[in-house]
Amino acid sequence: MFKVFSMKDVLKTFRIIAFVAVIGFSFAALSLTGCGGGDDSPPIFFPINPGGTLTVTDIPSDCNGQYALVLVNYLNIYGCESVTSEVTMSGKGVKISNGSVNIPMWIYNDDGSLSRYSGNEFLQGVQVGITPQQNISLMSSSFDGILYNKITFNSGSATVSYNDANGTFWYNR
Repeated sequence: MFKVFSMKDVLKTFRIIAFVAVIGFSFAALSLTGCGGGDDSPPIFFPINPGGTLTVTDIPSDCNGQYALVLVNYLNIYGCESVTSEVTMSGKGVKISNGSVNIPMWIYNDDGSLSRYSGNEFLQGVQVGITPQQNISLMSSSFDGILYNKITFNSGSATVSYNDANGTFWYNR
């Protein structure tokens, strides 16, 4: 009536169950965290555009160690290291180093979601803010910066020189 299993059979069964559980939990973790553990880099097996950056070169040396962000007039496009709160429009600025900065670009989609910007267009009224604070809130932070009348983006990326700015601006003063 009852089959007697040896200890070897029992261990083999536990190993199979453990292996299946590890595989199952691995797939569950991939679908919950996007493979990157919360970081914005795409998983290597999904062919998606990781989004672009705005690179600003020739920044004066007295700005090294400060932080940069991007605002685009009348559009839901922003540039910062990461968005920390959509409610207060807060994010982390990108550190300026050796007279240059690479600022990840983001866009708020029509459905309210946030994703990396990957457009092929020219953007008008691009403002690059510079501040000594890494944590920036558009509701309460103040900063100075430079203004570009127009920048052409390809796959969400563009490179400009600080010296080619069309003017300066201040925010929340």
